[in-house]
Amino acid sequence: MNETTNNNDDMPRIFQNQMPNCNQLNENGDGRTPKRRHADERTPEADNQQSSDDEADARTQDTTKQRIKVQRGDTNVNIQDQNDVIQITDEVNNGQQKDDTQRNRRTTNTRTYTNTEWTNVNHARIRKEKKKSETINDKSNIYRSQPSDHSNDQQSGVYISNHALHYAVEQHLPSINIKCKPIIENQKQATDLIKDFFAKIEQNFKNLNKKYTKPLGFDYWYIDKNGDLQCYTKEIELFVFLCDGHNYPGKISNTEITPNPPKRLPPQRSIILKYIPYEIPIEDVKEEIIKYFKSVFKIEEMKGLANGKHRHIRVDLSNQDDYIQILKDGVVGVNGQLVEVAEFLAPPRILICSKCNTPGHLRKECKSNFDICRRCGKNKKEDTHTDCTIKCHHCDGQHEATSYNCPIISNFRRELINKLKSKPDLLPQNIQLFIPTEYRQRGETNNRMLTNNICNNQISNQKEVRDLLPNTNDFPILPSTSKGQLRNKWTSQSQPVNNNNDIWIEMNKSKQKLDEIKMKFEILETNLNNKFNDYKFKIGSIVSIISVQVEQQNEVLKTIFSALNGITSTAALLLDQCQKLVTKTLTNSNDQHERCSLETNLQQTQTQMQFLNEQSQLINNKYTQLTDNFERNKKLLKQGIELLSISSE
Repeated sequence: MNETTNNNDDMPRIFQNQMPNCNQLNENGDGRTPKRRHADERTPEADNQQSSDDEADARTQDTTKQRIKVQRGDTNVNIQDQNDVIQITDEVNNGQQKDDTQRNRRTTNTRTYTNTEWTNVNHARIRKEKKKSETINDKSNIYRSQPSDHSNDQQSGVYISNHALHYAVEQHLPSINIKCKPIIENQKQATDLIKDFFAKIEQNFKNLNKKYTKPLGFDYWYIDKNGDLQCYTKEIELFVFLCDGHNYPGKISNTEITPNPPKRLPPQRSIILKYIPYEIPIEDVKEEIIKYFKSVFKIEEMKGLANGKHRHIRVDLSNQDDYIQILKDGVVGVNGQLVEVAEFLAPPRILICSKCNTPGHLRKECKSNFDICRRCGKNKKEDTHTDCTIKCHHCDGQHEATSYNCPIISNFRRELINKLKSKPDLLPQNIQLFIPTEYRQRGETNNRMLTNNICNNQISNQKEVRDLLPNTNDFPILPSTSKGQLRNKWTSQSQPVNNNNDIWIEMNKSKQKLDEIKMKFEILETNLNNKFNDYKFKIGSIVSIISVQVEQQNEVLKTIFSALNGITSTAALLLDQCQKLVTKTLTNSNDQHERCSLETNLQQTQTQMQFLNEQSQLINNKYTQLTDNFERNKKLLKQGIELLSISSE
């Protein structure tokens, strides 16, 4: 741009007009010295009065690389001046004034545009640098509550990291610790052990969880530094089953199993008995609850909820049907008094470092040089710390460093809950978190729990949209003549249009009834199978006894027939000898009367011999027939026993 030339008389007037602007800049914190402006040059006040059209036209002009360098030079000076990094002296201001004068000689008449535009750039850069510094400060705030000398100096700000937020809303089941003796040394040994473990517990698990159809297994597991197994599962049925130490096998192959199950069941199987008077001891509560619900896992009083008159009691139930039933009832009777039953909601979890006992970060992010005892605040490696003095190293209070009584933990918990309220989208759709009483804000609606209202609103909005759409399943209702009134053939005044939700409710009720009928039939089928097996066992025993009796009878009859054959043979031999004797006597006798008598005896003897021979033949035939029948019966009994044994298998 060509520099314009002004008269000497005009120069003082120009400087007088420019000086107030420079003074105003100095009052606003701008450390630059007054610049010379020409008659045809516009002031910043005039630029602010320009219309939006003029500014748009000015911003369409291009600048050269040399001009950009000049502007960046001004930007750096502005940033330095605004951040008070250096102190500008009069000599520097004079040198800067000289440089600005030289730069003005290279500028165009679009100077106002460039100054305004790069001022915005300066602000953007300042915001960027500020955001960067805030990010660095936020990262450093993780360790604010952990000074190098472990003193009680705490800053007022509390940084809630994303890791702490996600940890607060996570509802993962804890690990299942299985101690092994001898210890597990490699992956293959652990794999074989887990396979055998599930093979041994599968039948018992299926008997207790008949509706469970998924295959058994852990989601993941690993071998810890002690050579034991740390196992994780997402299935609530398997986790509850393994919480009972009696469900573990004592020994697998050559490895002894020692379970170390969790002490409590997850919130999905826990209920609260609310406002139970102190006059009712917890033993009476246990007795009343166990009388009606056999699956009680643990009953204990809740800490932090007891006042001078009442307290809450937590009850863990291992059976899902008992859990649903007690919630459906809503109350239980204890010593003739009805006690309110409510669903147990877990509060947000607090991420606490296991190294320095400070909330908000993990052990791997900790900057502490040693492990700090949560009881006394000293180095864990310097002493055993089994009976050390309890003194919080955060606030010097008479409590442990991880206790909720500590102001640091309590303040972090309050800020964490407030952060979760501002970010409800972090919570899953099916998770509700309980807000403790001391962290509730008065005047808020639904201040007792945290829930993902965004997802609920989206679901309700989708439901409203679906309700507005035409439903092809809704047919016109036929007119009715009940009570002498005719209805419109397209609508029903006495009966609302069926809703999909009502249909689903009816279907669920029908499904529940069918499940109950199915369960009854399963019980009946089991009883019938037991009776059938009992009768089958009795029949098998009877058949075995009959088979033994038949064998014995066969032996007895065989002995009898043998004796009869011997008797008939002996009798036939005797009769033959008698016949020979009578014949010889008859030959030698001369007496006629005697001869007649001997002939008669001889005929009788021959007749008896013939009868004995016939009877002997008959006995032999009968014995042959009975022997055949015995063999056939023996085969039939043997086949029956084989069939019974096959059906039993």
